[in-house]
Amino acid sequence: MTVSMLEIKNRGFYRTSDNMSGKPLTVDKALEALAEQNSPRTILHGLTLQGLGRSQGNVLTILGLLSALGAATTFISVFVEIKTPGLDCSAITDPSGRILQSSSSSSVVGMAEEWRLECGGEWRLALMGTLFFGGSAAGVAAGGVLADTVGRRKTLLIATAVAALVLPLSAAASTWQQYAFLKIPQGAAVSVTFIVGYTLGMEFVPPGWRTYIGTGYFAFTFALGELAFVAASLLTPRWRTLVLVVSVPWALLLVPLIKYIPESPRWLLAKGRSTEAESVLQRAFAMQPSCATRFESLCP
Repeated sequence: MTVSMLEIKNRGFYRTSDNMSGKPLTVDKALEALAEQNSPRTILHGLTLQGLGRSQGNVLTILGLLSALGAATTFISVFVEIKTPGLDCSAITDPSGRILQSSSSSSVVGMAEEWRLECGGEWRLALMGTLFFGGSAAGVAAGGVLADTVGRRKTLLIATAVAALVLPLSAAASTWQQYAFLKIPQGAAVSVTFIVGYTLGMEFVPPGWRTYIGTGYFAFTFALGELAFVAASLLTPRWRTLVLVVSVPWALLLVPLIKYIPESPRWLLAKGRSTEAESVLQRAFAMQPSCATRFESLCP
């Protein structure tokens, strides 16, 4: 019986040139073969794993940056949407309620002072955090469905573009109501990039790496984003400028996302798009300095 160049069975590749026994070459086996091109690395208590391929490293680097940006964006609520020390509600304001003359003990005009959010109900500050995390909850639900429907890569691009658009609009908001409304898509974008980026990262590394990438790497990048935001807040005292500083990396990351992030081969196989899944793996192998894998047909 002649085996076709590429068949899918149990989500595996069948190749006459790779596997004469008829056993499927699964995505996991292909990812392990990609890791074989690099020297083994010893991590944690002498455990040795094959080094990740260059394409896998690129994917994880970009996804790690997205995780860090998500953490920084989440921290906006902690550093920006806070009470102003010594705020005097009798300060002079314009008809819209914006402060014209600062009367707080701080030398910096913050958001709460600018819009007098503590004058007439502190619930407005709490509302902003509630809307952000409400948007996050909606993003978790919608992001999973969207990623399974249109793909991980497209979902990541959409969520990143939304964050890159919403954050500058938040910094330019003229009223607290506008700012509060924009917290909803902001929260949704952050949660979608994290859960979909996490999923794509897990689907693009060999099984032996998944525990360490999932519980170690993404947790580290999230914490790094929090620390980076703290540093930025010390250097950027005005809240509008701080929000703009956070928005810039979101926009810049769109370029490497488009150029270096492939679609998940596992998702492509689940959708019956086997030729595209093979193409993703072939491009990954093509980025290696040399291709000496036992699955020769995946080499360029």
